[in-house]
Amino acid sequence: MIEKRHKPIAITKSFYQLGTPAFPAYLSLGDYGMIIEGGTGATSTIITKQIEELGIEPGRIKYLTLTHTHPDHIGAVPHLKRLWPHLEIVASPVAAKLLENKRMIKEFLKVDHDIAEIMTSKGEIAELPPELENPIFEVDRVVKEEDRIDLGSGIVWVVYDTPGH
Repeated sequence: MIEKRHKPIAITKSFYQLGTPAFPAYLSLGDYGMIIEGGTGATSTIITKQIEELGIEPGRIKYLTLTHTHPDHIGAVPHLKRLWPHLEIVASPVAAKLLENKRMIKEFLKVDHDIAEIMTSKGEIAELPPELENPIFEVDRVVKEEDRIDLGSGIVWVVYDTPGH
């Protein structure tokens, strides 16, 4: 089966949808970049290819921000962090605590693997992503209500605590 081609979608000149329609991530660009959502392990390669296709130097992307910790929103984190160790993982206090829990990580990884198998059977990816030894989900920056993430060039994100999905 041939892998489907997923092109990045320009929403504005500084905001892009990455990943796949079912498992999107977003890229906001100012002087620095911020990936919003951690996608799935299977979309990590798609995301990196899309960033390359956009001609964006990965070193310019400073943050990977998580909105919540469902497996389909964090699965790419260890893959992207391994590829780009400079990425600062940003999340809420609740997310940071959950991502320290080894039992939860084990469950997240099981679900992420199941998602990858489904994506493979649908032809969305050609093969399963590599199993990572000691995947790292560690949060580097904990944010709370009204904190700001300044990307430069007038692009400032404000944190709003919105529990739920």
